[in-house]
Amino acid sequence: MRDRKSDRHRIVASQALGRPIKKGHDIDHLNENKADNSPANLKETPHGQHAATTQTKGRKSLRALQKSLAMVRNKEKSY
Repeated sequence: MRDRKSDRHRIVASQALGRPIKKGHDIDHLNENKADNSPANLKETPHGQHAATTQTKGRKSLRALQKSLAMVRNKEKSY
């Protein structure tokens, strides 16, 4: 396993599972808060599933941000 501070979630998940993380698996933060490394917020998932889920969440977040920015711009134009 890599030895980086950002891998803390992998260490916590491995301890909670009582075994190493399976090869080809990632740890998903269920509430999308990467600072929340509590065992209840971590789930081991296959890499492909994790990548697809993360990309989908990212696209939804990006669209919501773009929509919010557009609303702000429209309000600024109306003044």
